[in-house]
Amino acid sequence: MSVPDECIAVIVPVYNLESYISECLESLLKQTYPHWVAYVIDDGSTDESSQIVDECAAKDCRFKVFHKLNGGLSSARNLALEKIGLALQDYSVVAFLDGDDWLDTHAYSDLLPKMLSEKSDILFFGFKHAFPDRVSERKFVHLEGRVSRRDFVEAVFSYGDWSGKNGSWGVVWNKFFRIEVIDGLRFIEDKTVNEDELFCVQASLKAKNFCFVNRSYCFYRQREGSLLRATGFDAKLERGRLLALSVLDESSIDEKEALQERIRPAMLDSFFDSKRKGFRQFFKDGDVLAKVAEEVLPIAEERYRTGVMNDADYRLIRTMALAHRLTNSGERQSSDFLSGLSPVEELSVQLMLDEIEILKGERELNKKLLRENKTGKDIHKKLVQENRSQAENIEKLLDEIKVLKAEKAWAQKLEQGNSERDKKIKLLQQKLSRQESFQKALQSFNISQYLKHRILSKLTFGNARLQHREKYQEQKKLYRAIKKGRF
Repeated sequence: MSVPDECIAVIVPVYNLESYISECLESLLKQTYPHWVAYVIDDGSTDESSQIVDECAAKDCRFKVFHKLNGGLSSARNLALEKIGLALQDYSVVAFLDGDDWLDTHAYSDLLPKMLSEKSDILFFGFKHAFPDRVSERKFVHLEGRVSRRDFVEAVFSYGDWSGKNGSWGVVWNKFFRIEVIDGLRFIEDKTVNEDELFCVQASLKAKNFCFVNRSYCFYRQREGSLLRATGFDAKLERGRLLALSVLDESSIDEKEALQERIRPAMLDSFFDSKRKGFRQFFKDGDVLAKVAEEVLPIAEERYRTGVMNDADYRLIRTMALAHRLTNSGERQSSDFLSGLSPVEELSVQLMLDEIEILKGERELNKKLLRENKTGKDIHKKLVQENRSQAENIEKLLDEIKVLKAEKAWAQKLEQGNSERDKKIKLLQQKLSRQESFQKALQSFNISQYLKHRILSKLTFGNARLQHREKYQEQKKLYRAIKKGRF
């Protein structure tokens, strides 16, 4: 299969991931497929994550880094989608990668050609769970290549044959999306709602062709601080799934009811997952779980009749469903709703209604406190930004002072140099003055008198030397005669 040259836009949200983000971005650099651009969104990190992503961007221009105030995962991804929308013509596929996960080296070189050859609008693939001491993956489904929209939705909600199988899950980081499919689509920014499953359902309504690659290419890190381990995550899942049912209700596709029937069993499973985690959190999320109970009541009744569901679980579902109906109807003691209930069940419904009313009041109070807290955080962030700007101004002033000191020192050196230069100039002027005086003396000198004097001096000196020589010769002769004994 020939290697394409179409560009992949990769969305990487980052928030306080200094221990993991380097490995994540390094896995992108190691991709054997080079045509990608990563939109790295720093969602107001307070650790070293910001510095790390900036350093990566300085080394490779394929990393486009954007810093923003903390707004949550959906807010970060939406900013990336807006930036990609401004350069829509440059990309053909959008992929997602969380900042604490990493990719197989051949992920993009294997997956993109497959997506193009199958002419898929959405491609999804398997992933491995990366624990601190091991890496594991779930069993694979016996399916490969093109799949239907129903298969895709079943995989998103782990329904039917996809239950517990590799590749099934309502996340976006194990999927490729054709850019035309998600153009204009955004993640819901309500932090009480799980955004990924809803986004996948919305994208599936615009897609026509789907493809599954039966191999793991992403390593999903298991850590304590992840969103999936946060308290109340099951309630977030249920709110997102209720919205997904509403989206399908409003759609015009023929198979919307069949798709809804693939979401409701997942809602029922999450309902009991929340119950198993403790009744305190369960009743804290009672309002949304009551809505879920009404949605899944027909499935619960079927499972109860066939013996799959026990009596206690069925009565819990039925009680909460009735409580939700009574709450929506505004009638606390409607005979239509309460008929056929035992005294114990009727009391349970009344207690549930009271609990829901209390929870609603607490939720409103919590929302108010959150708004006030958010306002306080905004003020704090503003003060921090002002302090940073003041610190930057102080640093600039200090730099200016250093420059001024350096200029002053340089000026002093120039003054010293000018003083020494003036001394040298004065000495040169004195020397020049002496040379000019000497030249004037030469010009007034009588050369003939000078030559006459020189000749006389030489003659006088020559005569003296001659007389001295004659005298020396006479003394020498006298010495020889004395030596021979003549005297």
